Amino acid sequence: MRKWPDALPERLKFEAQEFERADGLDFTLDEAELAAAGTVVFRGTLTLAGRDPIELEVRYPDSFPYLRPEVFAPRLKLGRHQNPYRANLCLLERSTRQWAPSNTGAGLVAERVPKLLTLLEGDAEQMRREEAPQGEPASHYCRTRPGAVVFVPSDALRMSKEMRAGEMSLAVGASEAVDPILRAGMTTVKARGEKKQHRVVARADEPFAKRFSRVVLEGRWVRLDKFPEEDGGPDHLLAAARAAPGFETPRSYTSQDGSQMRVYGVVCEEEVRQSDYEDVWLFVVELTRTDRARQGRRKTAQTTRYVARGERLSAADLGERIPTLDGMRGKKVALVGLGALGAPLAFELARAQVGELRVLDDDLVEAGTTVRWPFGISAVGHLKTQVVRDVVARDYPYTRVAALNLLVGSVRAPADGASAHSEAELLTEFLDGVDLVIDATAEVGVQQLLAALADDIGIPQVYVTATAGGWGGIVARITPGRTGCWWCLRRRIDDKSIPHPPCAETGTTQPRGCSAPTWTGTSFDALPLVAQAARTATFTLLGGRDDAASADVFICSQEAETSVQLRAPEWTTHRLDPHPECEACAARNTA
Repeated sequence: MRKWPDALPERLKFEAQEFERADGLDFTLDEAELAAAGTVVFRGTLTLAGRDPIELEVRYPDSFPYLRPEVFAPRLKLGRHQNPYRANLCLLERSTRQWAPSNTGAGLVAERVPKLLTLLEGDAEQMRREEAPQGEPASHYCRTRPGAVVFVPSDALRMSKEMRAGEMSLAVGASEAVDPILRAGMTTVKARGEKKQHRVVARADEPFAKRFSRVVLEGRWVRLDKFPEEDGGPDHLLAAARAAPGFETPRSYTSQDGSQMRVYGVVCEEEVRQSDYEDVWLFVVELTRTDRARQGRRKTAQTTRYVARGERLSAADLGERIPTLDGMRGKKVALVGLGALGAPLAFELARAQVGELRVLDDDLVEAGTTVRWPFGISAVGHLKTQVVRDVVARDYPYTRVAALNLLVGSVRAPADGASAHSEAELLTEFLDGVDLVIDATAEVGVQQLLAALADDIGIPQVYVTATAGGWGGIVARITPGRTGCWWCLRRRIDDKSIPHPPCAETGTTQPRGCSAPTWTGTSFDALPLVAQAARTATFTLLGGRDDAASADVFICSQEAETSVQLRAPEWTTHRLDPHPECEACAARNTA
């Protein structure tokens, strides 16, 4: 991509002319920076009535005019709507929708800067009405190291402001190391009291503590009344921490590369929403590496520091982006089948914050299946149940996972020996207390069995199946006592009162080395079915309102009339009423 001054030389002239035409502006183009780096910068002053001239700098991005320039005011200290360290002004909201390619840098200065200054000097309520309805978290202006993070439990964000310093315990997961790039969870916070005694004032909840279960670091923390004014980098943050009452130097730990690591916590209040202030945590990580000189025995120590961001981690914080799924944490789901539909569905349920997920399958991940399984070759050779269990436990700690590796319907040979539990006992325990059963096996026999077991104890069910070639699929829910049963569904598809989704005649294959045929189709052929199954499951779990317009069966068609035709998935919806010829429903009604 050519830089815009080269691609649009007339536009550069126009920008300069607009600065010359605008009242109160006295700006010149920095010709030296343009020649050296191809960067467009206008520097000058804005003069307003009754004020001294305001020094400003307008820097244009390479993507101008599609994206806006930034206006810097190095002599102003506004306290709001200004980056406290880089001094650029917040003249437009963060999204790009307020900028059009026809806008100019001169217009941005002449119109937006006076308006901002007037609002800042005027009535606070008027500013609240006219500014973008969002907070300005000061910590986002600090320079943090990519990849470094400390997860902070909600209790640590609600400490009394009277608590000024203390100790903190950080932990990593069972499979993680003390790495120079710190990734850990804060499990306890202690506040310093009289006679240097410490008491616990914040503690991680059980899912958080289970995820970060191996305590490896003890750090020290202090409270700041405000963030450093000079810079948000590690040196200034640490200097501010050292100057705070109660500061103590933490002990050091040996990281994976041999460096000595110390962690300093800094807690300070910031605006988290518009006019709403809460604590935030940042962490200064200090690494000291001692190297022996090549000649002689003298050692040299090199110290580096970086800032790790504190990230909120609690069920409530995770739920803020999905408020319609409030209540999922109290639900239990049994999911049978972890193939191209079931495995991604498991992660959708974990993202939806389901409280407990039980998964059942008996397969290993094979290399060929990675073209439509959620994980690639790193998962090959592992049990599907193990991969799903481990990933959910690692990345979605507020969902409890129980895995059952079982081939449903398998017959034990005498040589297999006696088992502690029969299949009937295992399935009974697997379904005990769940709120929903989901079948993603596409196995008719398994579906029949699950339907019979679930109907007997009144558990709702969701069935999801893809058709050969990836041409379509079915998502169906069955609610005992409200809808027809699984047999009703089969009969209605057979008599075509509910249509069968399209299916490719040549849409099955037995890949070399695979023990059984499978359907052909891509992961993105499966994803519409996964999404609808997740939507149907959460609606059913949360007691969505069912009325005459509610549907129970969703038929997806993705068949293209020609190989070069592009189509979007099309859905038809149907109610599942009891079928008049269903013997199972008739027997239940008679009973």
